[in-house]
Amino acid sequence: MHMKTIASPAAILADQRGTALVLVLVMLAVLLILGSFALTNSSVDVKISGNYRASNESLFAAERGLQVGLENLRDDLDLEDHGDVIRVDRSGLYVPVGNGPKRDSGASFITNGPPPVGSGMDATTASGFQARYYAIEVHGQFPQGAPNAAHSELEMQASRIVAR
Repeated sequence: MHMKTIASPAAILADQRGTALVLVLVMLAVLLILGSFALTNSSVDVKISGNYRASNESLFAAERGLQVGLENLRDDLDLEDHGDVIRVDRSGLYVPVGNGPKRDSGASFITNGPPPVGSGMDATTASGFQARYYAIEVHGQFPQGAPNAAHSELEMQASRIVAR
């Protein structure tokens, strides 16, 4: 009969067979976890930069709309007539859809009055000039027509000096 001898604890600790395999597997698991965190972090950063670009492009489209509105200031200006001037890349002006009344991008006449202070015109009626005051409102969108597009809204008051 063959009897098994029980090894002492010191002998068991001295036996290193399989230790390298366990260490490699632990290191592989740690690297896999770190890699997945890095991949998740970089994909979130890509989404953030895409959203940042979309918001900037929609703001630029709205700013272009304001410039077109200022260049072509007249009663009831419809900025949609200038869509080719305003659209660059895939951005453009849009009609906002919401719970309230739909307001298109455009200019609306507010009132007539004396020329603004600092305009170089005399504020009295003797000067023969008056100011026409307008409110210009534009809505930019990027990418145009997308369901999750970024939107920007800009409003500006402007005046035009005209002869009485």
